[in-house]
Amino acid sequence: MSNIASIKSIIGVGSCKGGVGKTTVSVNLAMALRRTGADVGLFDADLYGPNIPIMMGLRQKESRMPFSIRNKSTGESLSFIPLYTRDDRPYIEPTQKFGIHVMSLGLWFSEKDVARDSSFLGSKLVTQVLSDILWPSLDYLIIDLPPGTDQLLQEVVERAGVDGMLLVTTPQDMTLLDAGRSLELFRSLEINVLGRIENMSYLRCDGCGKRIDIYSRGYDDWQILDELPLLGSIPLDPGYARPVDADHPFTQVDIHTDVTKPFLTIAERIKTGLL
Repeated sequence: MSNIASIKSIIGVGSCKGGVGKTTVSVNLAMALRRTGADVGLFDADLYGPNIPIMMGLRQKESRMPFSIRNKSTGESLSFIPLYTRDDRPYIEPTQKFGIHVMSLGLWFSEKDVARDSSFLGSKLVTQVLSDILWPSLDYLIIDLPPGTDQLLQEVVERAGVDGMLLVTTPQDMTLLDAGRSLELFRSLEINVLGRIENMSYLRCDGCGKRIDIYSRGYDDWQILDELPLLGSIPLDPGYARPVDADHPFTQVDIHTDVTKPFLTIAERIKTGLL
């Protein structure tokens, strides 16, 4: 159950495997939920690769306080963990873009900066920021989780009180193996795993419109395929890149293509009772 009083439902988007498209799913699912009339927030919990600002057209060219303090004698940049206020009330205003309330540590440091914190300090930084955000009343908060199964991910989902988890996979054996690890982790944390979303699922022929499976379909015996419902298959399409280059998600401008329809379907399922 959500631990943030102003938010009705918190949905995590995760996978042990990096590069499967968690951020793409998080951003466009948030946009799709917004299109249904819901009030939606989006939190980037990936300290080491925060890409939500890029996909939302909020690119940060320069670092800005408060993210780090510099040791004057050595010149070393030290991580800055937000201050605890006396009454512990949230005080960080999220950014608004396309009707979504957005917060990412990538809004505090530039795209060229590198976070070098240990897993312990990194998890404290991310969870403290999450606690200090002044979220308005929201129907849904989508959390784009970091890859892996380490302390950072576990502390984020426990601090937030995630109501449901979506696993992002691709049609490859290695991804499904890691998805199985993710499934076991979330179950051990007693988190409801809603289903999986298969990203980069197929190509569609421009000439004939037929579906082309670009990965070998030799994974029919994977147990995770039976245990988790497939909520949507996202095609591999060059149309993904063009809107990002233009500083907006593709779901923001085009809702009538095969690329965007799966997100709208998933959003409707969530809104009508998946959670």
